[in-house]
Amino acid sequence: MAIGVDSCTITNWEKGHSEPGLRFIPRVIEFLGYEPPSPPASTLGERIKQYRYERGISQKELASQIGVDPATIGRMERSNRSRFNSVLRKVTAFLQGAIRLQV
Repeated sequence: MAIGVDSCTITNWEKGHSEPGLRFIPRVIEFLGYEPPSPPASTLGERIKQYRYERGISQKELASQIGVDPATIGRMERSNRSRFNSVLRKVTAFLQGAIRLQV
């Protein structure tokens, strides 16, 4: 199958019994030919999760792209806070730049 899973898995996704794993999201989007709309992210933590989800990347991969520790990304996703303002600015700038590139 084009997505890399069997038809039973697709059925479970459609019925809401399970959700696609992060690594399958880009393949699902490619298969559909469009990106299903998602609710707008209102917090930085939600924006980080949404960014990772849409690209099918882990916290570790995103942390590597930004140049921060993966645990920092996890903390920011959960609490929308960072212990260091410099990290918060770095992550925010990265996400803003990535969004501008998409438009």
